[in-house]
Amino acid sequence: YKKREQEEVLSFPNSRVFERVKNIELIELVSRLYLNKNAVFVVNFSSLLQTVPNVNQLVSSRVSLKEGEKINIVDTIGSLVSVGYEASDEERLVKGQYRRVGDSLLIYPVNHETVCRVDLDFDKVDKIYTVEDRDYTKKDKALKTLDVFPIEVDVETGNILDLLSGNGVVVDDEVDVVD
Repeated sequence: YKKREQEEVLSFPNSRVFERVKNIELIELVSRLYLNKNAVFVVNFSSLLQTVPNVNQLVSSRVSLKEGEKINIVDTIGSLVSVGYEASDEERLVKGQYRRVGDSLLIYPVNHETVCRVDLDFDKVDKIYTVEDRDYTKKDKALKTLDVFPIEVDVETGNILDLLSGNGVVVDDEVDVVD
């Protein structure tokens, strides 16, 4: 992970797209730190010190879907939109997008490595699974629940170092220049 600098805004179509991509990358990192306690993350020093979203707010703002649960699809899509997800008409989804296809809802959560498919049976979640990257109709891994972390979070507190558990290790490999 590398914190995006303001100068990079020129490489995006507009500043809104830049801010969205920046948020998605940051939420993805924070959700990985939260969900993968024994993982290795490579970040530069300035990224370590940037402010990050409050993990408790991320967890409490997530949209959760459970197999067998009764849902109202309109309300569920409204919940996704309210936490920053965008509808897509494109064949391929990118992180932070969703698409309704027949009795299924395809979602690419920021906290997942692949698109997730939620099959609906009228007002009930029938099946949830990850799908193959090239063909969203091919099931990959069955899930009992799907937690979709928000993209838009109001409160930023602390930094990445605050998210490390007591056993976390930071290796600083940047060279100090002595004047």
